[in-house]
Amino acid sequence: MKKIPLSLVCMIGLLFIATVCPSSISTCDCRSPPTKGDMNCDEVVNLLDINPFILALSNPTAYEAAYPYCDIMNADCNWDDVVDLRDINPFVAILTAP
Repeated sequence: MKKIPLSLVCMIGLLFIATVCPSSISTCDCRSPPTKGDMNCDEVVNLLDINPFILALSNPTAYEAAYPYCDIMNADCNWDDVVDLRDINPFVAILTAP
């Protein structure tokens, strides 16, 4: 099977990625770079990220099921490569930053 160039897949869009990626492409992340604290992946950190952040901390499996195209590591707001309770204060700081 011929591999499809990732740049072409990204241009075609997420629906194509969801259909083709698992079997024919080794890397399929065409999303914009992650934003720490953007837990619903709408590219904005705001009050709508609070519940998904809490879900990521309390039940990572449920978070990944509810937000399959989001990276749970967006909750790693203290940049220590672990999503845990130590991310709460940095998340609040990001959320309340001007």
